[in-house]
Amino acid sequence: MSRLRFAAQAWGDEDLVALLDGLGLPLPWRADWARWRPLEAFDPRAFAPGWTGPVEFAAVRPGENGAGTGAVCLRSCYDGLHRWYELSSGARTGEAEAAAPDGAWPAPETATGSDGVPALEVLADFDLLKVRIGGPGSTRVHALCTPYPGAQAYPLADGRLLLAGHSGAAVVSFDPTAPATASQPRATEANLLPPEDWWTGERREAGDLTRYYHGGAVRADPERLGAAGSRPEVADLLGTVGLPAFPVFWQRTADCLADPRTLADHVAEEGGNAPSDGAGLTVLAVSADDETPLCVEHATGRVVQAETSEPDLVNTSVAAFAACQALTSWALSVSAARQVPERYAFLDFLRAALARIDPEAAADQGSDWWWYQAVQDETSYTLYA
Repeated sequence: MSRLRFAAQAWGDEDLVALLDGLGLPLPWRADWARWRPLEAFDPRAFAPGWTGPVEFAAVRPGENGAGTGAVCLRSCYDGLHRWYELSSGARTGEAEAAAPDGAWPAPETATGSDGVPALEVLADFDLLKVRIGGPGSTRVHALCTPYPGAQAYPLADGRLLLAGHSGAAVVSFDPTAPATASQPRATEANLLPPEDWWTGERREAGDLTRYYHGGAVRADPERLGAAGSRPEVADLLGTVGLPAFPVFWQRTADCLADPRTLADHVAEEGGNAPSDGAGLTVLAVSADDETPLCVEHATGRVVQAETSEPDLVNTSVAAFAACQALTSWALSVSAARQVPERYAFLDFLRAALARIDPEAAADQGSDWWWYQAVQDETSYTLYA
């Protein structure tokens, strides 16, 4: 029953939560609040608002008015910012900060039990995170949720437990007589919500994509794009919207857009032999191994990988390429470092989303499409990488 209630909180089913609370059952544990992503739920618009995104514990600040007060600071594993949440309700407090907090106390590794506070012991388990109540020898053991990276557990001084990890954050109470905590109004951070127009062919405004770009956006001077800028949609996206400064799969974008060069000039500078059509492509970035140029074709506006004499199609337009970049950057927030129970469901979700952005490229390339290959590489496409 406790886990059913927890699942209802994660999905935002307030009616089910209220029904369970109304039964008056002495639950072995209950989440006072949960900002949690359910397994195999990858679109934050589909579950309860207020999800923290993937986080790690940073600090806890005790309150001034006794147990249950105070706040916890969580660092986002997605955007690196530190945010404070009230321990009593999970409500956001203060502004997000890049720097780690000063003057805060770390969470204790264990709660030894005193003054009516139960002893808590977090148990290591491969399948589920578990906690023992009452100290060594106690048979009161509860399974809570998937373990790290889904969550790690931090006993709090008042006998409750903080859960924080890639699934989100929650505070759990083990007092079977504790009253239910009223839900609080909350909203999900904008950079954790995918915009609907990723799935359409409409023109994408700068703000639609750049909030998801790692390192912000870099742009080209349209006057320096040369033949690449002869297509208005190319000049508009590269000069107005821009591309990620630190893309997930490419590098040197800032240098390439600051000084646009044709593939022929780029290869000549690198000391190689330019392909015969090298003058008809402009380099946008290079691969992570610094060997393969990514280019836009002057004649078609397509984005291609110029690894062989016959360029490989990446996207049918620079707009679709930018949207795929933003999508794959955003999707890291729900990748959960590929927990085994949902790894393949995540890849299916991501492939379907990429195909909606550029159906022509997806159909043309099939399972060999560059984007499909890139997102399944766990060594380079994870939050850690």
